Amino acid sequence: MLKFFLGLILLLNLSNLASSFNVGVGIWDTTGPATEINFMGYAVPGQRGQGIHLRLSARAFVIQESSDKQDKVAFVSVDGGMASDLVKMRVLDKLEAKYGQGIFTHENVAISGTHTHSGPGGYLQYVLYQTTSLGYVAETFDAWVNGITNAIISANENIVNDATISINTGTLDDTNANRSPTSYLENPQEERDQYPDGDTDKTMTLLKFTKKQKDGKEKLLGVLNWYAVHATSMNNTNTLISGDNKGYASYELEKYVNSNNGEDISLPGHGEFVAAFASTNLGDVSPNTKGAKCIDTGEPCEMVTSTCNGRCEKCIAFGPGYNGNMIQSTQIIGHKQAEFAKNLMNTATEEIKEGKILIQKGTPITPSEIGTCATFGYGNLSVFKKPEIAIFGTGDELVEPGTPLGEGQIYNSNLYVFSELANCAGAEITMRNVIKDNKDSLRLFLSEAL
Repeated sequence: MLKFFLGLILLLNLSNLASSFNVGVGIWDTTGPATEINFMGYAVPGQRGQGIHLRLSARAFVIQESSDKQDKVAFVSVDGGMASDLVKMRVLDKLEAKYGQGIFTHENVAISGTHTHSGPGGYLQYVLYQTTSLGYVAETFDAWVNGITNAIISANENIVNDATISINTGTLDDTNANRSPTSYLENPQEERDQYPDGDTDKTMTLLKFTKKQKDGKEKLLGVLNWYAVHATSMNNTNTLISGDNKGYASYELEKYVNSNNGEDISLPGHGEFVAAFASTNLGDVSPNTKGAKCIDTGEPCEMVTSTCNGRCEKCIAFGPGYNGNMIQSTQIIGHKQAEFAKNLMNTATEEIKEGKILIQKGTPITPSEIGTCATFGYGNLSVFKKPEIAIFGTGDELVEPGTPLGEGQIYNSNLYVFSELANCAGAEITMRNVIKDNKDSLRLFLSEAL
């Protein structure tokens, strides 16, 4: 698996990029069984498939920096809850059987789920995630393995030489919301200062893959972008397989480009152009932009407990669809992502090439940077390690806040002030103690700290 370190600071600039790339894109169906299989995501046993809203797909991008056939990286975005170690192992087995050893490996293949909660389960290898699907489901597993494998093969077999990769970013508003705003306020101020426009990351990062044709015009091959929002516009009462807002965004943008190319795109997944809306830092980021409301009164839920008169089942999150209509909400949130990606795609002129710094030194590594690095095959990054700090206060008179004060005692306030200052500066606090006024206590603390 790709080894990245969240929360650390990039040490080295990534500047050894080729002036042009060989790029292939591919798409393949991964829908699987449409009925009677529990959906992976909400862990609701009764949420079982009864049909299809949007078919699911794997979208693959194979990038090569040189003529060396082993110098490749494959990034796959799948309409599904999350990637699976076992699925990846079987995909690599099939790719090795076709291409031989060393072409596609654990080190140069990344598989990412869009995190839709409306796809069939039973494809993961861990017991906890298989509970509501009542164990392993071969039909789901096979659909994932075959779909991802064929998407990579399709991309690899359709590689074009001397392609151009351009990058663009922008701020997309009114498309995501923090589902736990009171918890977010518990983050350090330094963390919250990174998002001055609110309590979610609103940045979309897009990579555009193009090939200049003989007439001088550019042909669009595909786009790969990252934007933080859960693919949960379809709620846990939904029983139709769906790629949710991410899948809809892909469908809409692919239809737009492929139609302009004069291709027959009567069915999703048909057409040369591939658009992946991959998952990123979507942890507490919801598409339910109208917020949580009490279904009996229409008033907002109690903020801290997410309840209505003490009952959590009355508190429901609403998307932008009429009266919370989840299919409309899926379309609205997906359309906003597709339209914004279209604008970024049409204005992306900053090429990634030799001498171009992909990520500046000093940039905090977030999921968007991870996705960009994975796309270009960087499996390991040199980073600054967080400084480890041991903090102590001295004095027999010090007592912890909340403890009744005795004669001659004071509260231990400085220890908390300096600990929080160090934490906000990015340090990791390894020890924090009050030491009595004697040499033995001080010597013991220092020996343990060092």
